[in-house]
Amino acid sequence: MSQVEEYISIAREFIQEIEVISKTRRPDNANVLSILSSLSLDDGWNLGIRFAEYEDYGDKSWFYCYQGDRDTYIEDYRKRVEAGNDRGLNYFFQCESYAPVYELFNHLRVECSPMGAWQAYLLSEAPSLLPSIWHGAYHARDFVFCKDDIHFWLFMKDVKKAEVVDDFALSVELEGNTATITCYYWNYHRGFFQDTAKLNISDGKVSFSKNRDEKLIYKTRLDWML
Repeated sequence: MSQVEEYISIAREFIQEIEVISKTRRPDNANVLSILSSLSLDDGWNLGIRFAEYEDYGDKSWFYCYQGDRDTYIEDYRKRVEAGNDRGLNYFFQCESYAPVYELFNHLRVECSPMGAWQAYLLSEAPSLLPSIWHGAYHARDFVFCKDDIHFWLFMKDVKKAEVVDDFALSVELEGNTATITCYYWNYHRGFFQDTAKLNISDGKVSFSKNRDEKLIYKTRLDWML
């Protein structure tokens, strides 16, 4: 198995696990981290998940870390958004402006390797794979690793299946402590994208560059709604 095939195999296994979690509403922390074996929790920390729950204009789901045996994260977050709502901030915009991925990786160690970078990227994209409500789905994605992964032809604007070149080369490059990841995804609200992300791994901790390069390849037929 080539390195790229291994990346794709890990991604498919992770996506499948996310689908199980989404259906059962029961995250198996050990199983998630056994798939993403280049990541590990800091001592005394656990992996949890908050599922989308607010209707309002929408909501999203995400992984989080909590310390010890008592998990109060969801309760604490609910109090936070309710307090914000009292100040005139609706639930959706509080959720939309919240970036839990940065808090999550405060308590995770990442192997400084191409595989470690790829697995960190996958976990950081979990909110785009987990259940969402209404406008919370704007960032939802279906990863595309080959032409067979494309099941949305009727939603693609001004393009025929035969015209699409099967060139969705996944790339993970590590130079020093900086990784550059390029892969493809489909979003029903925006279209088909090439996504290039950069992240830095130093002393087992990862930080994500906010300069994300997303190149639109094909528009969705729903783009008029935005």
